[in-house]
Amino acid sequence: MQIENSKNPELAAALLYLLGEPVPHDPKLEKEAGQIWRSTEQREQLFLTVVELCGDPAEPRELYLCEKAYSWLGKEYCRQTIQFAERYLESDGWDALSGRTEVVEGIHVDYGEARQAGVLIDLAKAQEELGNLRESYSNYLRAYELAPYHAMTVLKAAEVLTRFHGRTEAMNFLLQQRSSPYYEPIKYRDSAGTVKRNEIFKELLESYILKLQKNGSEN
Repeated sequence: MQIENSKNPELAAALLYLLGEPVPHDPKLEKEAGQIWRSTEQREQLFLTVVELCGDPAEPRELYLCEKAYSWLGKEYCRQTIQFAERYLESDGWDALSGRTEVVEGIHVDYGEARQAGVLIDLAKAQEELGNLRESYSNYLRAYELAPYHAMTVLKAAEVLTRFHGRTEAMNFLLQQRSSPYYEPIKYRDSAGTVKRNEIFKELLESYILKLQKNGSEN
């Protein structure tokens, strides 16, 4: 749809939030964003509307919103995802994404670093899709450094490493991750005070190691 007075990054943020991306936004604009959503059933057009509402993106907020919108659109928009991810990573970052930490299943998560890692993952995925495997691997590692508790980033890095350097190299990389402090179960109390163990990192890593070993024995 055509938006009057098209540049409105505040509205873009509200629309992107309704579309499923947890971005800071003004809740008062959700009603207007909902009206835009109801005006079309095409999700692709809605994400492109987010980009349109950012006008000529220059500020970190606008770059971030565009990067996320394009990443949701998938492989047909890989080049745009790469462009805006790189521009955002070169910027000072969106202030609203930093300045607080959360405890998630016993792990202290820096919100700003986690969001920065998310942009790097989007960049790596887009590069992988285009066949730029070394660059993709490098950016998965950068994301892993920012969010070392995120096992899926390790697995994606290993997957890309397998494609351009072979299974043995990938296996060695995975085995090295057993030394991560997040490999050992983390005890924490949930909101009800019940003691629990976060073993997600170990479980995912070991599952992927077994998968790689099985694939290797079948070849």
